[in-house]
Amino acid sequence: MAEYKESKYRCVSTSTLKEFRDLNLPKGKIYANLGKYLMDSKYCDKLTHELTKGAKISEHGTAVRKCYRCRKRFEVTPEGKYTVNEKCYYHPDKVIKFSGHPSIFKCCKRHASLIGCKVYPLHICGDPLLKPEIKRTGEKRLAHQLRGVYGLDCEMVYTVKGLEVAKVGLVNEEGFTIYESFVQPENEILDYCTKFSGIKAEDLLGVTTTLSDVQSFLGNLLHIECILIGHGLEGDLRCLRLTHTNIVDTSVVFARSDGSKPKLRDLPYEKLKLVVQNDIGGHYCIEDARTSMALMLNKIKEDKVTQAVSQKNTVTNECRKFNITTQCIDMAFLSAQGISQEELHTRKWPFFETSHQPEYHIVEQKGSFKKVCYICTNLQFGHDSYCYA
Repeated sequence: MAEYKESKYRCVSTSTLKEFRDLNLPKGKIYANLGKYLMDSKYCDKLTHELTKGAKISEHGTAVRKCYRCRKRFEVTPEGKYTVNEKCYYHPDKVIKFSGHPSIFKCCKRHASLIGCKVYPLHICGDPLLKPEIKRTGEKRLAHQLRGVYGLDCEMVYTVKGLEVAKVGLVNEEGFTIYESFVQPENEILDYCTKFSGIKAEDLLGVTTTLSDVQSFLGNLLHIECILIGHGLEGDLRCLRLTHTNIVDTSVVFARSDGSKPKLRDLPYEKLKLVVQNDIGGHYCIEDARTSMALMLNKIKEDKVTQAVSQKNTVTNECRKFNITTQCIDMAFLSAQGISQEELHTRKWPFFETSHQPEYHIVEQKGSFKKVCYICTNLQFGHDSYCYA
């Protein structure tokens, strides 16, 4: 999506997002246009519930967990120690179903009822083992704080007490990196999930940044009015142990007609003709955060076009009532001719031909007097100006 200069702890984008440049809107307008995509109270209540729950400890002092890979149940102590050291046999890929043929696993082409083709020393579970301490973003915006829009993504690893954050990335509306850091998990790591997280053991060597440090940074930057954009943000916020209310979740905004949530890897190609998460070394949190931001910027652009077309149709129908042919004045064409915004509002317009005519005018009639409002529009980006004749 852009070129990057990458180091072990920091990545700085060398260019703004194309979608931000194309939209050509002030940041305040972008903030306002995202309002209708904020998650509702039901989503936020569910997130709060997920954040504050932990595994139930039995009377024997152990917690029953369900393995993420093989789905088998196992027991651990509140400290995360296994009551039985048992190997996990699992299939890394899903079952493939063919009409008239037995179901098989994609990874090994073996029958779906057979034991896993891969083995791991222990079972793993992502749910928090104990009820975590939760932090909140600022309850009000301070004088020095911006009403910002940020894209957030985290990479996680499996520890003895569940999923924990190992890397955090935050970008602004333009796609520039605001914050990026590896994070040292609090507990012993069982699996780095390098295939997905892109994190290796050597990446965390010498890392002193803790989850508390990340919470402090985000707590000082974010406040209740900020908008956080991400894909499946409930998982990121759960591992950050952070609550926030102004959330735009692209997995919900772009949900399929059957209610299923698309993968972040699929959406950019469908909407932007871009390929992401194509690195065999795993995901990259800044790229994912920029992708979520780009998807919503493009959504605003699509909304503007839809709104302009709808307005055109409405005005055209109004004009037909007076039996008057609608006329287009293309704002992009006029701007290219060096005509200022002030002149757009004061000039008396003759009938005018352009190479393409996306728009219209409104007519108000009192007796024989007709008042025409020419709406000069760049249809592609939804910019409107008005002048009367």
